[in-house]
Amino acid sequence: MTNLSLSTDRGVQPDRGGRYIGPPLLAPALAHVVLFVTSIVVGASAGVFGRPDTAAGVLAANLAEHSGAARAVACLQVASAVTLGVFAAAAAAAVRSRTPRIAGLDIARFGGYGAALLLAVSGLATWSATEAAVASSPAAVKALTLLSFATGGPGFVALFGLLVAGLAVPLFIGRLVPRWIGGTGIALAVVAELALLSLATDALQPLLPVARFPGAAWLVVVAAVFAPRRARP
Repeated sequence: MTNLSLSTDRGVQPDRGGRYIGPPLLAPALAHVVLFVTSIVVGASAGVFGRPDTAAGVLAANLAEHSGAARAVACLQVASAVTLGVFAAAAAAAVRSRTPRIAGLDIARFGGYGAALLLAVSGLATWSATEAAVASSPAAVKALTLLSFATGGPGFVALFGLLVAGLAVPLFIGRLVPRWIGGTGIALAVVAELALLSLATDALQPLLPVARFPGAAWLVVVAAVFAPRRARP
């Protein structure tokens, strides 16, 4: 009782949320989507992306021939990873200002930071594979390409799904956005977690783009619709 009284007298109160102080959610969400989609367009048009079962010699030849485009892809993906991390932090804080007691926001932060980190590793692995291709080292190119796929594909999508789920559940439960937005986010999160099984079977690899691209669009929709409780000047 004494400790409780002292805590009350000193003004120590439990975390009840508060007002949101941070950047508009739409800015980092749009930046992430634009940078990532641009990297896909540049890489696909130049033919620098390879499948895990592509021969090492073919991968090395493609990257060496289109080294400039491959380096641009790596730069764009690392930049998109940075903006995704910013969005994860800002979105979790914004939703917490409206629903301070929901633990899903900690899951959103974990998923967002992890997904951003793996996307950055994927981009850096692409850059490293390009340098190995220029140096005529097919074995290194193959290993780095596999690393880029694993981190930027199943690894990224699984953690990205946690970000989506950690935001979608409190938005759905708290009715902070139209119910269909929260429900769609939960469904996309389920698909993203199922896509992790593509590490075990190639048959589930089509789930990777299904979770990634609609999921990115979902982030933009949430950023545009959700209104956090902002701090007063």
